[in-house]
Amino acid sequence: MIKFAIGTSQYIKNYGLLKKSIKKKNFLQIIQKKIKNVNLIDTAPSYNSVEKIIGNYSNKNLKIITKFNKTNSKEINKKFEEIKEGFFESLINLDKKRIYAVLFHHREDIKILKNIAIKKKFNLLRKNLKLKVGFSSYDINNIEKFLKIYKFDIIQIPLNPFNINKKKILFLKKLKKKYKLEIHVRSIFLQGLGLQKISFFSKKFNLLKKKIIKIDNVAEKYKISRYDFYISLIQSLNIVDYVIIGMASKKDLNSIKNINFVKINNKDIYNFEIKNKRLIDPRFWD
Repeated sequence: MIKFAIGTSQYIKNYGLLKKSIKKKNFLQIIQKKIKNVNLIDTAPSYNSVEKIIGNYSNKNLKIITKFNKTNSKEINKKFEEIKEGFFESLINLDKKRIYAVLFHHREDIKILKNIAIKKKFNLLRKNLKLKVGFSSYDINNIEKFLKIYKFDIIQIPLNPFNINKKKILFLKKLKKKYKLEIHVRSIFLQGLGLQKISFFSKKFNLLKKKIIKIDNVAEKYKISRYDFYISLIQSLNIVDYVIIGMASKKDLNSIKNINFVKINNKDIYNFEIKNKRLIDPRFWD
């Protein structure tokens, strides 16, 4: 059974195409509530003051993942020091001596681990803090390249009905087995776009609209909501450990609490792929 992580990127003002943000009062309610299968919070030092809020107010049973900030130095040893100092600053903000994991968010910073001396220092840091380490990626084509640089524990990728195909899932299954990875997925609702009413979509997103209408028809066949269909589809892949979901209110938490899981047949999993990246990759939406 997959587990859930609370995503905190919505704490950035006007986040994403839908310009969603979350009020501090609502955020506090979310991170203080105990919900079965929600035991992780995914954050970053770049998400405004969210690390400090988590440190001061969050439910202590929540495991924490944060990110390394992008480094500015060009010299490799200075890059490592930046990463290290930034991480310890995160620990101070989070009011923790150790956390569950930290992820690289920028591929250029991963490359410092090619250096043997830096890798030894990094391994020592990781061992002393009993820390899992991973990286976040938009493109799965680069994943194995980074896994060959360093023995990572976690990969975090966007995964939803619109970017899934059999080749990708078989590749991820192979990586998970070969490298003993945890796979964490984000953007399963396409930053909330996949949950919008059909009337919301402009001509620009006409193909996405057609796919969502198709999803509604399939979800009706399974007698579940569109929301439950997205999550059931991800679970039915049998490769995902955590689904990261942005939440703006207690209502969103309750949606997770009340999910109706069903097994989605393969023929209903691979029916919604959109190959036009401009429609399904948020980096092209601005």
